[in-house]
Amino acid sequence: MRVAPRFRAVLNLLRFTPLHPQWFAYRHERRRYKIAGQLAKGRTLDIGCGRQNLLPFLSRECHYISLDTPATGEKLYRAQPDVFGTAQNLPFRDRQFDTVILLEVLEHLDQPETALQDAKRLVKAGGKLIVSTPFLYPIHDAPWDFQRWTLYGLQRLAKSTGTRIKDLKPLGGTVESGCLIFNLALSWHTLNAPTVAKPPLLLLSILLIPLANLFAATLALTIGDTDNSRFATAYIMVLEVND
Repeated sequence: MRVAPRFRAVLNLLRFTPLHPQWFAYRHERRRYKIAGQLAKGRTLDIGCGRQNLLPFLSRECHYISLDTPATGEKLYRAQPDVFGTAQNLPFRDRQFDTVILLEVLEHLDQPETALQDAKRLVKAGGKLIVSTPFLYPIHDAPWDFQRWTLYGLQRLAKSTGTRIKDLKPLGGTVESGCLIFNLALSWHTLNAPTVAKPPLLLLSILLIPLANLFAATLALTIGDTDNSRFATAYIMVLEVND
């Protein structure tokens, strides 16, 4: 989705408020960072680091090293990693890290199994491999968006690497995911509408999106559906490396 730079800057300021169409996505993003930050120990590699948004969530005892690829990280996110490289051929020796993290990375790789196996190679025995990936979320960072996994697909992916799942949880439930898709669809149609239709659609978006977000948040809490594996916006998985 292409957004004018000025409009994108305004939206960025609103991203943690119900006024933003991706309010739920950014809330889940913070949860991913918080979970990964609490679990990360020692020498930590952040693969697909983007703008290093994970760093503030890590404890001071972590030795943080960031990696991204010029093809997407530099061009799309203006990433400035410690190391440029690819997730499918990581430029490090075996068993160099206590924690390796891939947040919202595997869906952008044409060989995700190879990447996860290579990430496992870097983890010391007893270390952790932390992975998150979207589920009910539109195509993004096109054309580098290749797949989605169900809960069971992630279990099979983990099994293929010979790692043990310590935790696998959904982020988002029926109401939140539905609201997010609605907001993104309305925003997409507004931005891509003919010139004559943009003003009324923009007004409709400004009115409906905050109402939809607040209604969905209230309903999700009321019915206890903040996380639901069948309708998750994303999943986060923690793998233990024991060999």
